[in-house]
Amino acid sequence: MSDATNLIHLGVDSERYGGIVNTPVYRASTVLFPNTGAMAERYEALSRGEDGVMTYARKGTPASFALCDTLSRLEGGYRARLFPSGAAACAAGILAYVGAGDHVLITDSAYAPTRHLVQEVLPRYGISADFYDPLLGQDISKLFKANTRLVYCESPGSHSFELQDIPAIAAVAHSHGALVACDNTWATGLYFKSFTKGVDISIHSATKYITGHSDVSMGVVIANETAWPALYDYATHLGQTSGGDDVYLAQRGLKTMATRMQAQARHSMQIAEWLLSQKQVSAVIHPAHPSHPQHPLWQRDFTGSAGLFAFAF
Repeated sequence: MSDATNLIHLGVDSERYGGIVNTPVYRASTVLFPNTGAMAERYEALSRGEDGVMTYARKGTPASFALCDTLSRLEGGYRARLFPSGAAACAAGILAYVGAGDHVLITDSAYAPTRHLVQEVLPRYGISADFYDPLLGQDISKLFKANTRLVYCESPGSHSFELQDIPAIAAVAHSHGALVACDNTWATGLYFKSFTKGVDISIHSATKYITGHSDVSMGVVIANETAWPALYDYATHLGQTSGGDDVYLAQRGLKTMATRMQAQARHSMQIAEWLLSQKQVSAVIHPAHPSHPQHPLWQRDFTGSAGLFAFAF
């Protein structure tokens, strides 16, 4: 089925809920077990890495498992975890994978809270970082150090909307034994299949396009099978999760995401063309517009466009 169709059907298990189409709201904390044997069996299943195991709400509910599964399958990842905000997800996409003595390479066009984390928080934990030109591509190889563990990308970049050659960067990073994280909030898993481009960890501010109605704060980190254990350990032990009502609203938002994003892309292009006709505007910086300097890269790697772009006076 198409992605638009999958967004309607993934995460739905109507037979489990007596024919009800949508997964109900789960407001939960404690989980009861009929006996200690049943409790032990469930925790053993969790230790084996089984998905969807209910032990305590912080580790997931049927609703959050369904949402994570939908987002993972949409983008081609292995599993996902929810976070209380996009900034929390960005932090997890770094801190779950590095420790004292490690080095991170991060795009110079990163989201401002991520940049602050790298500059102000990582040094307190003995983690060093360097910002790289987002246009480097495979030339990023010259910036690697013996202790570089992670490359953090964002394509297009915040505010300035540079596109990165993610497959080229990922190939270099993997040759050095480093993981690749990518903030994929702009395109979502609908328009940029990050895991087919070599990404190991995909990060989203679900507050934006995924939930879509400006009434939820949520972040999502999706990992491939290699990167999943560290993400799960980080999220579980730092108590990162999302509440039942927010999970329900995010599930509802997904049903219309394809339609919403198509409309936003169409309208943003109309606005971009209008701006170009204004004498006060010198440039439109929209990855999907032919005037964008990396537009061929957008055509190669993306299947659609978000509504966010910039322009210069």
